[in-house]
Formats: sequence, structure tokens, C-alpha cells
Amino acid sequence: MYIEPQTNIKLLKDVPLDTTYEHTIFFTSAENQYNYFSSKAKKNLVNCTYQRYQRGITRVNVIADELYDCNYLMFQNSAYGNKWFYAFITSVEYVNDNMSFVHFELDVMQTWFFDYSPDYCFVEREHSVTDEIGEHIEPENVDTGEYVFNNYNKLTSALDALCVIIMISEVDENSYGTLYDGIYSGCVLYAYKVNDVESIKTKINEYQQSPDSIVSMYMCPVICVGTIPTGGLTIEYSASSITLTANLPAISENDTLDGYKPKNKKLYTYPYN
Repeated sequence: MYIEPQTNIKLLKDVPLDTTYEHTIFFTSAENQYNYFSSKAKKNLVNCTYQRYQRGITRVNVIADELYDCNYLMFQNSAYGNKWFYAFITSVEYVNDNMSFVHFELDVMQTWFFDYSPDYCFVEREHSVTDEIGEHIEPENVDTGEYVFNNYNKLTSALDALCVIIMISEVDENSYGTLYDGIYSGCVLYAYKVNDVESIKTKINEYQQSPDSIVSMYMCPVICVGTIPTGGLTIEYSASSITLTANLPAISENDTLDGYKPKNKKLYTYPYN
């Protein structure tokens, strides 16, 4: 018995899906699904012969050169039902000027989207419901690249004044270690005003015969040490660290990042901002 060919085939381009299934698209209805994919159609072929999705190949009366930019297809065997099948185009093969072979792989997610119900699942990741700034704490495996900044402000002016610290490990038989903020160190720390160059040079010259005794030299804010007289001082034990409190302006969701206003508020938090 002769059956009139009634299969519809749509060849689509720029569909953001591929065979890795890294991404798919959620639709609330089969109608919305059909409308979206149909809007991507480059070729709409009607009255085609019955298509078997298991074979993964279809013959179309279109020259191959017009199909190389297509990456997706959908078809409906309307003589036997109204279901649409969705598939990834894996390759296009030239046959002649009037026919091409289109190789495809069924997109099982979209084809059976409304024919299955997920069972109990382990939720690996969820999106925030309210998307407030600061509530996203899950790290992202995304390279930030080179940072771009628009402006900056001082945390506090209390950190502006600096001093010079010389860390020395004595080499005689005596022990000179002590506690610094509750942590033991076998070295002695000497602090000098940043412009007290002569006192710094004098201290360094004391160890010309044992230069390795000078373990380190660095600069730090004066507030971490306290008042330093000319000639320097030996830093003594302190029971607790000095605490500074700085009030920073709140980040607003109206702020832009180098001219870009984020859609997801996580971009207003570290490490992105």
C-alpha cells in the first residue's frame, strides 16, 4: 500500500547545544520547545519520506554547501503522529548537486523532554532564589584573567606611616627568643623609624663578621609596633595584636564593573570584585 510522504524536516543553525550534553534548554511546554527550535530553521523540508532516528542519517534534496553551517535538525513523521524528534547534526556529506547525506545523533534530552519524570536526584549545585550580594560562597572553576579596576580607596590612613624591622638571630650561647603576640620566635626584632637611616646602618654594621645573623629586614606600619624613638627599640612581648576597624562603602547592585552591569550578583563578590 502506497503511503504518501508526509514527514517534515527542519535543518537548524546556531542552536547552542552539542553532543556533550554540557548544556540543555528547559522548556515549560512542547509548544514553547517547538517554537524555539523552529525559529532557528534555515531549511524547512516537507513531504519527505519516513525518517528512522535509529539509523542516524537522512537524505535531503539540498546541496551540501548550503548545510555546512547547520548544527541541529528536527523532524516529524506526521503520517504516524505529531511527535517531533530533535537531533545534533554530526556531519554533512555531499552526494550530488541535488542531494546530501545529513548524519545526526538523537538529542535524547529534548526528544523525550516531556516523556520522562526525574527520580530522586542528588543536587550538586543550585542557584540562589534571591540572588543577594554576598550570599554566593561556592567557588567557581573559572579563571578571572587579568584584573581590571575602576577606582580604589585607602583602607585606612593609619597604615600610611611605615617603620623598618630587622630580625636578628644571635650567635652566642645565650637564648634571645621571646613571644610575639603569643607566638614564640628564636629571633629578636628591632624597630626603627623609616628615616632613621644612621641607626639602621649602625645596627647592620654590628654583624659584619656574622652577616647570616640578620635573618630578615622588612617594613611594616608603625601602628603595629607603637611609638619608636630615634635610635630604634627592641620589640617586646605583646599579649594581643592591634585591631583596626575600617568602615567601607557597601557595594550596590547598580554599580558597573568596567562598564558592565552584572546579571548575576555573584560578580559583585570575591574573586570577581
